[in-house]
Amino acid sequence: MQSRIPGFDLARAWAIFGMFVVNFNITFGNFTDPSPMSRFLNLFTGNSSAAFVILAGMGVSLLTFRPEATPEEQKRLKRIVLNRSWFLFGLGLLVYPWWTGDILHFYGGYMHLAAFFLLAVNADRAAL
Repeated sequence: MQSRIPGFDLARAWAIFGMFVVNFNITFGNFTDPSPMSRFLNLFTGNSSAAFVILAGMGVSLLTFRPEATPEEQKRLKRIVLNRSWFLFGLGLLVYPWWTGDILHFYGGYMHLAAFFLLAVNADRAAL
């Protein structure tokens, strides 16, 4: 059984919280408001999105990097990533009519492509 990485989990929670703040601010905020609350909310714009994407990629990399994995294990890992990508893609398409700023379908599509590259790299490293 794998152990959790507390710092990684904390960073991921902070990025998710930041994404809620960003979406709230985009919907209800005013980027030209000079109030302290508006300036605080604007701190999350851009930073949280980048952190969220980077941490998502790191999570997939940590999940799939197993140089000692057998071909069956590689297929199982690939299936896990592909299932997650289809879930995100489908969820993003469902949410899109209500929230046109949604990017889950992009995450799903990019994760689908990443599944092939991540596992191809693992196969090459296992051969070394």
